[in-house]
Amino acid sequence: MVLDTVKGLQLQGSVRTWQRRTIKRELVIEKDFHWLEQELHEKQQLLSKTLIFCKLKRNCSRIHSLLTTSSKSLQQHVAIFHSDTPETRKEDILKNFVSESSNIRVPLATLAFGMGVHVHGLHTFVHFGPSRD
Repeated sequence: MVLDTVKGLQLQGSVRTWQRRTIKRELVIEKDFHWLEQELHEKQQLLSKTLIFCKLKRNCSRIHSLLTTSSKSLQQHVAIFHSDTPETRKEDILKNFVSESSNIRVPLATLAFGMGVHVHGLHTFVHFGPSRD
């Protein structure tokens, strides 16, 4: 059954399975976020808002580097929000991101961002990494 699921999801070669019938896909940031890197580079301010939740703070940083390395102008559209982010910066990110005219298009956040924040125009959510449950 697990192999049928892997085949149906076209994940051959990128997953490992365990006896408890759990499927784990290898996380390769460069591969997994190539689509977003391209869209951000092409659309910048016109990119639809995309919220990325990461389980680990270091993954927020790795994804941020991937998305902003090609151009310094992209840095204004990507923000990191986690427990080590200064409170004043967190407030600025939240205030900016909920605004319709926000220049922040992709916040990378741990659960510190908080659920239940209403963001106009937010249609894409990415949960990066397996949950603890």
